[in-house]
Amino acid sequence: MTLTVGGLTVRRGGREVLREVDLEVPPGQVTALLGANGAGKSTLVLTVAGLLRAESGSVRAGDDELTGLRPERVRRLGVAAVPEGHRVLGSLTVADNLRVAGPATGAALEAFPELTELAGRPAGSLSGGQQQMLALAQAIAGRPRYLLVDELSFGLAPAVVARLVPALAALAADGVGVLLIEQYTQLALDLAERVHVLDRGRVTLRGTPEELRDKLHSAYLGDLDGDL
Repeated sequence: MTLTVGGLTVRRGGREVLREVDLEVPPGQVTALLGANGAGKSTLVLTVAGLLRAESGSVRAGDDELTGLRPERVRRLGVAAVPEGHRVLGSLTVADNLRVAGPATGAALEAFPELTELAGRPAGSLSGGQQQMLALAQAIAGRPRYLLVDELSFGLAPAVVARLVPALAALAADGVGVLLIEQYTQLALDLAERVHVLDRGRVTLRGTPEELRDKLHSAYLGDLDGDL
């Protein structure tokens, strides 16, 4: 079953941020979503997760219609989002953050065993890298079919990013469909099997990493429009 976005149009503050976006996230693969700042990438993630309302279009997870559902219902149907900014419940301990996230705490700690030693610490006291690790672990604890990760590497040291990337690859290998938004294009291209480029709210380019490597600079500038 594939996570499918069809004809998605979203307005924020009276401005059209996404316009008729079509996107697919197959199971067992990493799909990258690239684009300049302000292209609408985060808006897409928040809309799919149920945190923003679409003006038109649809979001489906296999046979399940997600459009218009509340975030908790979207999560129960197997779609988990890790928004930009290492969002955790800072006043709760690491263990409590995982406990409230879902039943699969064992799987979350298997992915990130470092969190076991931090279980009793308040999440707000962790480093940025540890908080991002916890945010991913929270998503894993919910046993998602699809995982949306917005800016995995934002504000993190390369060594921390190198620790997080294999976890996403392992999730995809286990059958989870991963949508990755990432500021470092090379990282995304190395990890993804399919790439979509957003420019001013529209998907202007899509293809495999091999097809797009030499074209991404022009795509970010809005010079290309097509489907490879």
